[in-house]
Amino acid sequence: MNGKRLGRALGLGAGVLALSATVLGGTADASTSRANIGVGSGNYWGVICAQRAINALHWESGAYHYVSEDGIFGSDTYKGIKSFQLYISTHTRVTLAQDGIVGPHTGDFVVGYAYEWNSTSKCYPYVPTTY
Repeated sequence: MNGKRLGRALGLGAGVLALSATVLGGTADASTSRANIGVGSGNYWGVICAQRAINALHWESGAYHYVSEDGIFGSDTYKGIKSFQLYISTHTRVTLAQDGIVGPHTGDFVVGYAYEWNSTSKCYPYVPTTY
């Protein structure tokens, strides 16, 4: 796994939290109340973030395959998230449930992997996280 990307995935939380608290005036925990993202989710931007994270991991490691970034959480995105969770679980010290659902723990990594698009925290408000 690319150490730079993993560092971003793991270290992004503190930076996002500090930036959000400064810019938003104390609403840094907004995504801790976000609903999980799964099949049929109506969270368009959250699904886009998940799809971008799957694609970022694909380009980095060859895991899974490119998924359409269409904001629709269907069977292909579901399988991509399961592959994403397996990859994170086997290449980091974090074990994620391989359930195909973007909950807070998977969301922490989704926000990190969608970083290229997410350089100004665009995913954070839409993806459930632990921070």
